[in-house]
Amino acid sequence: SQRWLDGGGHDALDPFVAMGFAAAHTTSLRLVPNIVVLPYRNPFVVAKAGATLDVLSGGRFTLAVGAGYLKSEFAALGVDHAERNELFDEALDVIEIESTTRFYDYEAKYAPGGSRHILPARIKPNIYQKAQILALKAHRALGCRGISRADFRFDNRSDGSGGLFCLEVNTQPGMTETSLVPELAAYRGMSFGGLVKWIVEDASLNR
Repeated sequence: SQRWLDGGGHDALDPFVAMGFAAAHTTSLRLVPNIVVLPYRNPFVVAKAGATLDVLSGGRFTLAVGAGYLKSEFAALGVDHAERNELFDEALDVIEIESTTRFYDYEAKYAPGGSRHILPARIKPNIYQKAQILALKAHRALGCRGISRADFRFDNRSDGSGGLFCLEVNTQPGMTETSLVPELAAYRGMSFGGLVKWIVEDASLNR
């Protein structure tokens, strides 16, 4: 619309429609949008469109997303530019730690075989979701950027008096063979190299 153009939006074709057309007329061309600004789009619609395009193109689509920077684009769509990073944040999953020793001590935490990591955690779906929501709230309240890891204790007493208790938010989580963040990323299909690449690229001062 003219409002979009006046606000600084680009006079361009919709990327998914355009790449769908390109996919239908090519056999080997890699299909990569420059950047899909996710905070002012519905993430489920983007995921569906991207997955559909990837299937129809025979696996030739690569989705590239970003938080965006142009304030006028956000204004034209009625989305708060200041909240773009919060909208772009995501809680990965919830992992359960079960010590193989009587106490969860240094060896249990850092030594190979000192504890069992159970992913996904064996808790009810509503508690699982609540842990993710609280982790994101803690991340934002503390002004964290990039990756953080929130540690919780969970009291599952049957009388309903239990709950989730946040112990700490780690802003420099480990990257060793016993560390949780690489394991969580792998569960989401991200390789260790891909995780490191994301951390480095996300460290921009302009984020």
